[in-house]
Amino acid sequence: MTLTGASALIARAGRARAARTARDRRRALATRRVSQKVQNDDVGVPSASSSDPDVRGAVWLARSHDLRMRDNEAFISACAEARAVGGVVACVFAWSERDARESGGARRAWLAKALEALDRDLRRTYGGGVSMFKGEGAEGAMRAARAIRATRVFASKRYEPENAEADERASVEMAVRGVELVRTRGFLLFEPSEVRIDVAARDGYFGTLMPFVHAAERTCGDPGKPKPAPVDVRMVDLGTESDHEWEQIGLEDLGVAPASDRRVDWSAGIRADWDISEGGAVETWSQFTAVGLDRFEAEHGRADPEAGVTVSRLSPYLRFGMISPRTVYHDLVKKDGKNISKTFWHRLYRRELAYWQLHHWPDLPKTSVRSHYENRAWLSGDEADEALRRWQRGETGFPVVDCGMRRLWRTGWMHQTERMITATFLVDYLGVHWTRGADWFMRTLVDADEAINSMMWQNAGKSGLDQWDFFEGTLAPDGSARAHDPHGDAIARWIPELAALPRGYLRHRPWEASKATLAECDVELGSTYPRRMIVDLDRARQRMLDDVTTIRHAELVRAGGLVKPGSMEDLVVAPRAAVVRGAADLARVSTRKEFKRSLKALKASIAGIDLPSNPSSKPHGKSRANASRPKVSAASRPKSGPRSGRLPAPDRDAVRASRREAKRLDAAFRGRVFHHLPVDDLDDRDAAPPRVGRRPAR
Repeated sequence: MTLTGASALIARAGRARAARTARDRRRALATRRVSQKVQNDDVGVPSASSSDPDVRGAVWLARSHDLRMRDNEAFISACAEARAVGGVVACVFAWSERDARESGGARRAWLAKALEALDRDLRRTYGGGVSMFKGEGAEGAMRAARAIRATRVFASKRYEPENAEADERASVEMAVRGVELVRTRGFLLFEPSEVRIDVAARDGYFGTLMPFVHAAERTCGDPGKPKPAPVDVRMVDLGTESDHEWEQIGLEDLGVAPASDRRVDWSAGIRADWDISEGGAVETWSQFTAVGLDRFEAEHGRADPEAGVTVSRLSPYLRFGMISPRTVYHDLVKKDGKNISKTFWHRLYRRELAYWQLHHWPDLPKTSVRSHYENRAWLSGDEADEALRRWQRGETGFPVVDCGMRRLWRTGWMHQTERMITATFLVDYLGVHWTRGADWFMRTLVDADEAINSMMWQNAGKSGLDQWDFFEGTLAPDGSARAHDPHGDAIARWIPELAALPRGYLRHRPWEASKATLAECDVELGSTYPRRMIVDLDRARQRMLDDVTTIRHAELVRAGGLVKPGSMEDLVVAPRAAVVRGAADLARVSTRKEFKRSLKALKASIAGIDLPSNPSSKPHGKSRANASRPKVSAASRPKSGPRSGRLPAPDRDAVRASRREAKRLDAAFRGRVFHHLPVDDLDDRDAAPPRVGRRPAR
């Protein structure tokens, strides 16, 4: 690394450290103020030991990610505490304005039904149900503790940065009032902070799946066996058997369920598609292990109705904690599931990987992990808004994209292949910023999970730790790859206006149907079904490739240290806590082959060297229509403004500067190990592009 590049990194690191120090001071001051205020208020729980007759039980603060009785450490621990003091358990669920603001309609519809089911199951088993509280969880837990004179509140640990910080503040506030907040594990198999990757092992790129799997198995071991639901415990409803400390309200008064909307009834679609209960989770998992697991390895890519049970559909149950990951893990161990389907086994670890990434990159939902990708050009203004709206509605003119988006709108769920295809189309072809797609998925998916969603969209935006280096048409929007819906049956179900077309490729590519066929099937492109937003897909993808090459070349020339000369791979600063001690601080990350080829070609052109053409470069897709596809019309294609076209030829000064920098970089990277820098020292920006504020009309 050149002196200039190193100085820049150090300067940015210093600014980031100063910002973190200021944040820490503000938090410490806030904590002292909370302590002082609580002491002045004098509303604490009287000090008591476990043998004190005044202590009557324990509080379980149920959360939206642990709505179950089996293998629930928070609930099990609360019951053990209650038995130890000869008392009762009170279950509290709190819903704040922030919760309402940050939860999409689909998640709220699921949550309302899940709470209803949990309340019913608890009453039937233990005699008392869920006591609802409208407000912050800490306040609800404190009131419950006062009501039953408990000194301990048990809650499942939260891992999202904002929620984890809120729990830290709540723990301090409750401790001052004489109540201990006990946070238990159980939402994940492994603690993200405990998994350390050996970068020197060279068993894959840093931050991708297999190095993480090996690190988790090496450092964390077996996650433990699932535990049965507690027995011999009595639960109470606050506000009835307790004193005046608690005001009893119903689920309807809590405001969890989404408001009635003429455009979409989330609850109706979700109720029709799911059994939202702990029993439903167990039954769904049992059916998959009995029927679908043996087929998963060969058929998990199928999204058509004809395929039957080829995916588990377990994601919303795991998201809301209606089945524990430990249960899934050990059921697979008993069935030798790792050997039956390595792909499904690794799906469990991919969920863990997402939370590991969120732990080490707290800004994962909005800031590029590859910090130099923050400078990438994106479509903006009215054109970006219109492109986003058509994508959201499932009106892009590409059935494979529209099918997934309409399924999402009606059911709150999408097959993984559909998620990847629709995300790739929005980012690579329309050029809309990945955070806007991530925001829409968070609003509309029933299984919306901040860590998993952010990791997926970072990868789709090419700024994450994995760039999905397997394109070659597998995520093409033009229907050239149809393995997930070979006959177009899913398209016929979710896009009924195309259902009359013959089964097969015409449902994927209606623009290739003859006028007679379209007329016979009552399909009029541009009327009954929209025309394609983009006609020249090759040109759209080339624009994406040029954009990425531009930012990577700029990083290479300025000697910022995040693009490695020679191999042209991207590098990231590995957080200290994410790697084993002594590891190099700059870690190689997965970089698409086409990105490396493009940057090498640009560097060679600047140096005046002619490289042979790449024989693997071919027109988009494999259909006969691709070779002579007409260019996109100005009326139907979103314009890209100043970023359209190929990369401009650099001037002579830039050529000379690039040659000098390339020589210095090539020498600097030979055998170099870099000093430690925290990951967020590299880029302290946290601004995100504007986002859509409301759902489109249907």
